[in-house]
Amino acid sequence: MRVSVNWLKKYVPIDIPEEEAAYKITMASTEVSETIKIGDWKNVHIAKLVGIAAHPNADKLRLATVEMNGKQFTVVCGAPNLTIGDKVCFAQEGAILKNGHTGEVETLKTSKIRGVESSGMLCSKLELGLSEEHDGILILPEDAPEGMDLGEYLGDTIWELDVTPNRPDMFSILGVAHELASLTDKKVTEPEIYMGNEDSDDIKITNDAPDLCPVYSAAVVKGIKLGPSPAWMQDALVSAGMRPINNVVDITNYVMLEYGQPLHAFDYDTIKDHHIIVRRAKDKEEMVTLDNEKRTLDKDILLITDADQPLAVAGVMGGLTTEVTEKTVNLCIESANFSSAAIHHANSVLKMSSEAGRRFERSISARLTDRGLRRAVKLILDICGGTVTVARKAATSAAVKAPEIDITKKDVENLLGMDVDEVLMEHIYKAIGCEVASNGEVFHVVAPYWRSDIKIKQDLIEEYGRIVGYDKIPFTKLSRPLPEHMSFPMFSLKSKVKHLLCGLGASEIMTISITNKDILSKASNKDWSKDVVTIANPMASDQDCLRTSLRSSVLTALVNNLKYPQGLINIYEVGHTFFKRHKDTPVEIESLCGVVTVDGTDKVWNKDASTVDFYDVKGIIESLMRSLKLDAQYVKGDDVGLHPGYQAEIRVNGNAVGVFGKLHPVVANAFELSSDVYLYEIDLNKLLENMTENINYSVLTKFPTVDRDLALVVEDKVTHQQIMNIISKYSLIKKATLFDCYTGEQIEKGKKSLAYSLVFQSNEGTLKDAKVDGVMKSLTKDLADQLGAAVRGA
Repeated sequence: MRVSVNWLKKYVPIDIPEEEAAYKITMASTEVSETIKIGDWKNVHIAKLVGIAAHPNADKLRLATVEMNGKQFTVVCGAPNLTIGDKVCFAQEGAILKNGHTGEVETLKTSKIRGVESSGMLCSKLELGLSEEHDGILILPEDAPEGMDLGEYLGDTIWELDVTPNRPDMFSILGVAHELASLTDKKVTEPEIYMGNEDSDDIKITNDAPDLCPVYSAAVVKGIKLGPSPAWMQDALVSAGMRPINNVVDITNYVMLEYGQPLHAFDYDTIKDHHIIVRRAKDKEEMVTLDNEKRTLDKDILLITDADQPLAVAGVMGGLTTEVTEKTVNLCIESANFSSAAIHHANSVLKMSSEAGRRFERSISARLTDRGLRRAVKLILDICGGTVTVARKAATSAAVKAPEIDITKKDVENLLGMDVDEVLMEHIYKAIGCEVASNGEVFHVVAPYWRSDIKIKQDLIEEYGRIVGYDKIPFTKLSRPLPEHMSFPMFSLKSKVKHLLCGLGASEIMTISITNKDILSKASNKDWSKDVVTIANPMASDQDCLRTSLRSSVLTALVNNLKYPQGLINIYEVGHTFFKRHKDTPVEIESLCGVVTVDGTDKVWNKDASTVDFYDVKGIIESLMRSLKLDAQYVKGDDVGLHPGYQAEIRVNGNAVGVFGKLHPVVANAFELSSDVYLYEIDLNKLLENMTENINYSVLTKFPTVDRDLALVVEDKVTHQQIMNIISKYSLIKKATLFDCYTGEQIEKGKKSLAYSLVFQSNEGTLKDAKVDGVMKSLTKDLADQLGAAVRGA
């Protein structure tokens, strides 16, 4: 929001330095991010044009004589609008002006033009940097004081405000004026508004969408004269970064900037039956907007229509058919309050953005509607002429009722932790524009019409704190112990997982949850179309749903990383996945997904080539589970996105919690991956369900271990996990390690040899050979009975 300090001074006196005023606003509410000074022209003064003569050597040039401080100067000038007696802007040598041809800022020098020396120049708005207008010189008002420095007369300061979403009132000059007044203990002078209350049947309003349009007002002004707006209004619009168009459009823009209430002007005679209807659009309904673009609408877009056709997209842009033109003599002025969600939806779908939309999106006060309309009517009557036949026609709504809040001194003290002065408290609430009544203990506060953000008690407490100054809130010791820390298991689990994976050399990535069905199916090798949560208003065609798996995000990140060779790539993401649920909110699941691969540019220690394999990713999972104190089992998996021969399902307490393995060739080809990629994915919700806080500790035994080897011959279909399940039942076997797997000439076809190193240990005493032999005999019998295993060489 661009704020002209000159314009601001029309409503609130500023008797402190402008820099201090900007600082106060920044510290209390809205940052003044930039200050622009206008008027540093040097050697440019106000002069009076006293003579005009023809140039002896150029038909299109004239010699203008200006008078200043009793002296006369001759200036060569080509401007067409020279009139004796006009007050003009006279620049002498050394003036810093904008070159009208190059746009560069230059220092003026005395020169001869077609043989005649010019003592300076008469300036247009372009040369002064006030606007792009350069059709003629700038003519000043008759009362402009001759000889005064032009910077003193026309100079201005522009504040660029970074308005936050919670303060839509700061999107208006009056809103800033009220804010500055509350900080400097001044009073705001409100502009004049039309006070009539006439009513007639010249305009009829039907509001069929009160949930999206709580208030709709209109005024009809007949017999107006269209033309340029006054110079003071054009200057105000230019200072705010807007281009003047004509008096009607300029008035609507001026009131929007002044009050923060967007308005729209219709040609009254183009509205069928003079009946305005506020309604939702029909699906696929079309209209042509003021920019001459045909727009296709959906049923969630709010329209202003007549009986036949749309007249405007509410709060965004008017329609071409009711545009105010040079033929317009009768106006219908709209002033309404629209739902911020409805305006945001229309802006997003139609890819449109406007100053009006920016204000409506921030939920401006509904109580601005009537004031904005009355201010516009006043300006139209003053500038355009005409007569008002309908001063107001508005839908009634609770939205225009001012919030009323009861608050006590204790309320403020409890929340801010500081002593509160009741007299100061009442003064502050009145200073920000509230009506205040007190019974000695309770303050009854009515919020001002321009503040839509003051609704509850806490809002008033914040107002007290920021007006007093956040730096004035004292540092005090806590009056009571801190509340006991509440543990959030999922948060703790995610923190542990990230810390552990970081220790294993993995790098965390973060991606957005929005994706599309095609890439989801491509990453998982299956159709997700029935399970996805679709987005009603996607920002782009490739962002139409929420992800059901992290694989698409992680694989896309992997592809991007492979564009920059780096050897080993070990990345993961912890994030949300979403699943559609019938007639209910979507299911939201915390997931972990990671990939490991080598792009072939770097050698990995202890590898014959730049590759990773199944056991590398299995090691990551085992380390993760061991660190989480989980006893995980790994069984053959059936995930369609992973290679059928190189994958495993992760189980904890018999429940599946995730998978890992080599990427399926179809998926790898879809992402154009040439290297082997190993992926793991874990449902953290299921993992958390199978975790326990009960950890049993035991004293380290002081007795020695006994080592034995066991070589078994089993069928090919027998897995290592099946053997380990049997071994784990023997309490004296503390550790079992598979150190050899052999198939060949000495082993019968269809079978394999698995060799294990077993570590025996007792907590009660030193083991004797007879005890160990007994366990070995029992173990081999169980393996033979349950798995058909035979001891190799027996």
